Amino acid sequence: YTLKFYDQVLRLGYIHYGFWEADDPRTLDGLRGAQERYAELLASKIPNGVKRILDVGCGTGGMALKLKSKGFEVTGVSPDPYQQAEFSKRSGCPFILSKFENLREWPGTDLILMAESAQYFSPRAGFAKCREILRDRGYVLAADYFCKFKDGSRLTKSGHLESEYRAAGKEAGFEIEFEEDITEHTVPTLEFGFGWVNQYALPAYDLLVEGLRKRYPRLTRLALGLFQKKLDKIKDQLIVIDPDAFRRAKTYRLFLWRNSG
Repeated sequence: YTLKFYDQVLRLGYIHYGFWEADDPRTLDGLRGAQERYAELLASKIPNGVKRILDVGCGTGGMALKLKSKGFEVTGVSPDPYQQAEFSKRSGCPFILSKFENLREWPGTDLILMAESAQYFSPRAGFAKCREILRDRGYVLAADYFCKFKDGSRLTKSGHLESEYRAAGKEAGFEIEFEEDITEHTVPTLEFGFGWVNQYALPAYDLLVEGLRKRYPRLTRLALGLFQKKLDKIKDQLIVIDPDAFRRAKTYRLFLWRNSG
């Protein structure tokens, strides 16, 4: 449902963070422009000689369409039938309905792209599958957020520990050819989301509850009693999109790995 919200309601061509510049407006149009810049950045890091790309966790096809326009042959991978339908319609590229971990060998792959999908399987399993699929000296281009530490909190629940991710890559026989910390360029995505929730969504909710209490006091009291725990849980989850909390606990990095053979 989150994916459908981004795709059908917000009308975003991509479902990943954006790469923002300092003067970009923190608006929906600003987010669209930042996401386009993010896609261009990833495309610019693809080494010479790469032709066939496997887009893991490919979303609705925005990134594949971008790469296709630059002459690459792209195949998408995801276990989600909704992504399959939208990806095929939007990009016209081949699609494999499968979890990446279950994927069989895909001949001729030069580069595996993981734009915010590396976090969905363990680092060891992910790199092992990459090693299995890639041709000799092939590449993994990964852009994702990683945890600086794990403390059991909701904030650090998602994202791999950066040190473990690095160690798993080296253990699997990959070498880092390039890396870049792009945290400050991606955090404005959270600033936009966090600001929108606090300026519009939560005040609108409070006004709605206030109006219902005046017109239907007993019914409203009953409804809040039934759903208050869920509402409190949703509010607790706001820590995940708090930009300052993100900076303290996480880092957003771009890695280009090469299979050392």
